[in-house]
Amino acid sequence: MFLYILLFQLPLDGAANKFLDYGVIGAMVIFLSFIAYKFYQKIDENSKEWKHQAKDMAEKYTDLNIAQNENNKELIRIRNQDVTQNKEHQEKVERKLEELPEKIMKEFHFAELQRKQRANTTPLD
Repeated sequence: MFLYILLFQLPLDGAANKFLDYGVIGAMVIFLSFIAYKFYQKIDENSKEWKHQAKDMAEKYTDLNIAQNENNKELIRIRNQDVTQNKEHQEKVERKLEELPEKIMKEFHFAELQRKQRANTTPLD
């Protein structure tokens, strides 16, 4: 109903005369204006979507960096624990190696003592 009133009730003679004055060039200008308007709408729509995506990606990137920092802290803690355990193990091995010659000498003296005692306790035939 509104379209009928708009198209047939309004005086279009002035607009029609202007169009006829400009002819094909006027039609081309109107067509190109319409295409330019549609391009502008699409660019504006894409721009809003890209801004929204950029905001989401920035938030996700920040969350990812925070998670990576937490992982790095945990890896550093584990590495420090590993270094400490390795150092303790190395010190323990070094202590045992330092004690080893003394133990070997004690065992050698003990074996020598046992050999001498066996020699003294041999039954007489």
